[in-house]
Amino acid sequence: MRKLFIGMFALLMGATIVSCNQKPEQPADANADSTKVEAAAPVDQTPNLADVVAKIKAEGANWTEDQWRDALGQVMLAVKPMFVKMETLTKKMESGDATVAAEIEALSTSKEAKEMEALMEEVDVIVNENPVGKKVYNDTEWAKKFRAENGIPEF
Repeated sequence: MRKLFIGMFALLMGATIVSCNQKPEQPADANADSTKVEAAAPVDQTPNLADVVAKIKAEGANWTEDQWRDALGQVMLAVKPMFVKMETLTKKMESGDATVAAEIEALSTSKEAKEMEALMEEVDVIVNENPVGKKVYNDTEWAKKFRAENGIPEF
């Protein structure tokens, strides 16, 4: 799993795009049934990487394998948007899109990318100092299964 994270950030710095998360506004329907209850918009379930890293630093020293798996799973979910961006960029590169270079530069120099890289370096150090964390961190089969179950692209 360590190689996965390190590889992800190497690729991030050289091959990721910035995407916009805009939702189109829906027109008001004057004829709508006022008694009809509509489902609430889904809440963003992406964990905050800084919060996850802070929890790992504060509590990880005495965690079990299951607790480490949960925390490292949260880390992967937090970086999932970058994995998805990398997958998109890879497809654009393969299709010969000429705008990719500018997109790579924009993302690799972004504040978001630099903060994420620093946080992932912290995770790497913390995990490698903890025998239980290190065992889970290096469990490639678990990481592969977790990515598959959560739709996280593999790089």
